[in-house]
Amino acid sequence: MTRRERAQREKEATASDQEKRVAALEEKLAQLEQEIAANASDYTKVTELMAAQEKTQGELDAAMERWMYLQERYEQIQAAKEGKA
Repeated sequence: MTRRERAQREKEATASDQEKRVAALEEKLAQLEQEIAANASDYTKVTELMAAQEKTQGELDAAMERWMYLQERYEQIQAAKEGKA
């Protein structure tokens, strides 16, 4: 396996890992929304949950950006491979 092929496989694994992270963060946000609704009468709890929701949303935004970057790089590499083939 060439160095380039190894790098490609690592990028594919990283993109897959990032995709899983995005899904997990989306699930966490959905859970937080449910908890906020369930605790609507508890101001302190809702405040804590909303802080967690804001933090999770920031993490999701960063993960999405990273995933999109990795996808774009993957597509560029694939296009370059097809051009050489």
